[in-house]
Amino acid sequence: MTAPTHENFIQAYHKGNVRIQFDMEQALEILLQHQTDPNVHKTFLKLKKAKKNTKWLLAGGLIVLLTPFKALCLIVLLFLALMYLGERYARTYITQQMLSSENFYNEMVNEKVVNIIVNQSGSSIPELK
Repeated sequence: MTAPTHENFIQAYHKGNVRIQFDMEQALEILLQHQTDPNVHKTFLKLKKAKKNTKWLLAGGLIVLLTPFKALCLIVLLFLALMYLGERYARTYITQQMLSSENFYNEMVNEKVVNIIVNQSGSSIPELK
């Protein structure tokens, strides 16, 4: 399936007839490349590294539920919330950049960071969260 042109993507996006699927590892990498603020860059670099250890953290969180150290569950929940917010920020940033720049749009499609699905019928596609 070929991706729509930039103009068709913009029209479909504003009508709500487009679904964008992200490769989150590549999306976080793109976000790191485009960040100029060193503090934000450092934060997202840590987030990218921590994403690789999510399975171990979740396993540790389950073990903590069985122990009296319930405060550690809060740390696991905070980590998961930060992961969610970081990924949401990456999706929003990349989507806004794709809407504003045809070159960026083509780069994301060619590098397969995003998979764009346009609904050809009149009804809108529910957004995946």
